[in-house]
Amino acid sequence: MARADTLPALAAGLVEAGHDLVHIGLVQRQVGDPPALGPSKHLLDQDRGVGLTSGEDQLDMLAGILVPAGFSGQASGQRCTAVKRILCQESVADRFVPLVLERAKKIRFGDPMDPDTDLGTVVHAQAAEAFEKRVHLAAEAGAEILYNPGRQGALLPPIVVDRVPHESELVMEETFGPIVPIVRVPDDDEAVMKISNSTAFGLSSGVCTNDFRRMQAYIKGLQVGTVNIWEVPGYRIEMSPFGGIKDSGLGYKEGVIEAVKSYTNIKTFSLPWG
Repeated sequence: MARADTLPALAAGLVEAGHDLVHIGLVQRQVGDPPALGPSKHLLDQDRGVGLTSGEDQLDMLAGILVPAGFSGQASGQRCTAVKRILCQESVADRFVPLVLERAKKIRFGDPMDPDTDLGTVVHAQAAEAFEKRVHLAAEAGAEILYNPGRQGALLPPIVVDRVPHESELVMEETFGPIVPIVRVPDDDEAVMKISNSTAFGLSSGVCTNDFRRMQAYIKGLQVGTVNIWEVPGYRIEMSPFGGIKDSGLGYKEGVIEAVKSYTNIKTFSLPWG
């Protein structure tokens, strides 16, 4: 059985093995931005990884979490909490990336009205073209396009891009489509958090790790409205306060409890008793 400090982890754009981390991160739209082009920051949504002791098993499970959350099925990645980037530590990347690629190639894309289709179109052809351009710009800057069957009008297929420079437009802005960019990052957690926090946005994130000390560090260090451990960035229950910070927020949270607060006036009173 592997020790807890040698098991893989994932954080707000991260997945780690020992000190090998893959961080899954997203970007969130600013208020007033066009839905297809605005920026945002999020993470993934999936079952908890409990009871696994094999690092390879956990990496495969993480791929199973990330791919559906990145492409968002019929939504074609057009969700504020869809995974918009994966920060993967160098020491685990060569094992993790092929698992993502394998799952992405199994996605059936095409007519969104066809019940057998896994992934349909984005909002319009102009948006698909803009997102495709960002992929090519990243490739010109050194990224490696692993899978891109080719765009057809508004139909943007599932695209996997590895070795994406963390400062590229593809991941610094919200690419609101079915693209999974993988950013390879150092094995140092502080460096990973610095890269994760380098955008102007901060909606939510997801971290998968079995090390409680690292959980605490990422919860404290990530500049986002939500940090989910062993969940995707979009995970929440009805009572969860939801909302971002920086350019991903309006200064208050959504959610059932928060909505009640919005319709509530708090009255302060005092009584003359000692």
